[in-house]
Amino acid sequence: MPSHVRGSGVSPAFSRSLRTACVDEAYDIWPGGAYVLAAVVYPGQDAALPDRVRELWPGGQDHPPFCREDPKRRLFLAEASARLGLRMIAAVETVGAAKAAAEQLRECCVRRLSKALADVDTVLVESRGGRRDWLTSGLGRQAPLRTVSFVRASDVPALRVVDLFAGAVYHDVVRGNPVYVTALGTIQVLDK
Repeated sequence: MPSHVRGSGVSPAFSRSLRTACVDEAYDIWPGGAYVLAAVVYPGQDAALPDRVRELWPGGQDHPPFCREDPKRRLFLAEASARLGLRMIAAVETVGAAKAAAEQLRECCVRRLSKALADVDTVLVESRGGRRDWLTSGLGRQAPLRTVSFVRASDVPALRVVDLFAGAVYHDVVRGNPVYVTALGTIQVLDK
């Protein structure tokens, strides 16, 4: 079973130093769906992390989004990601009986996740063609000294891990399939 830590808190392994969070989302706005905003936090000076993540996708292999990975590969990647020793935090908003607006769900998750990332200095988000609105205004607002940047996934391999994490939480919450979250080990889920 995964170890879910509800609410906010910081792992004792993360003493005060420069920290980076990679952030990604997974969502379905239709009834029964959910919005998941996930973050993977690591010491900013961990120079070995990019190479350790790249090893999960050998030979320059492209990384398809979690939803397009083969189920066996998803499980392998979740187990391997757990061994990276990263702090994983996700904010979740579920969709009720009617279709919801992604912006409203995102806003709730950004507010919750931003508080949990109080000890983070830099937030990195995969660039999706100039869509800078939701993180710049949300995650940066809670901590004025925090830097929020949009980067290419090929430049920041940890974005692959957060994509996997967001997808795993989505599968657990929406599809009732906890196998990938279980494989990730200790995670923090922020709910209402």
